Amino acid sequence: DYIKACTCDGSISKPFTCNTNILGVDDLLNICLESLDAEMQINYLDSLKMVQGDNTLNIVSSGSGLVDGDISSKTTRADESGVHVASIIPASFFSYENSGTAEVSGVVFLKLSGSRRRLAAEIDRALQSSGDQESAFSMEVQLEKNELDVAADADSNGAAIYAVMTGLIGLGTTVGAFMMW
Repeated sequence: DYIKACTCDGSISKPFTCNTNILGVDDLLNICLESLDAEMQINYLDSLKMVQGDNTLNIVSSGSGLVDGDISSKTTRADESGVHVASIIPASFFSYENSGTAEVSGVVFLKLSGSRRRLAAEIDRALQSSGDQESAFSMEVQLEKNELDVAADADSNGAAIYAVMTGLIGLGTTVGAFMMW
């Protein structure tokens, strides 16, 4: 109830620009988490994963941060009101037969902003009794069908192979002529 989680455009702007774009093979998974209450800050992102059937991409692991910094990044706003996470989506999440969906879920811990504690607010009472407030989130992302453009690839590959072969034949003729000289 205290955070907004969505797929977004990848900007750390305030507020985040959420979208419902269908993700393709070359797209990044951009997840934005934002505190909905000015009195609450995001203390830390505890976990974040993407699941589709038997495929699981762990992006943020409990207590250890990013699982693989080579394919994922995490940025926190200076005022700790939002977090942006971006990750490459493995090819195994895309089907050649049809489009699909995947579930993105995680847990974020919130804290009171500053050192103020107002006893009158309901959230403050919960935080005073337990420290940080855990907030889980989940969303579904749409994934495109992985389509191969076989005809275009075959034409360009054929042209490239012809160019290489022509170059090798030309090189062979030049070497042969040089050896005869």
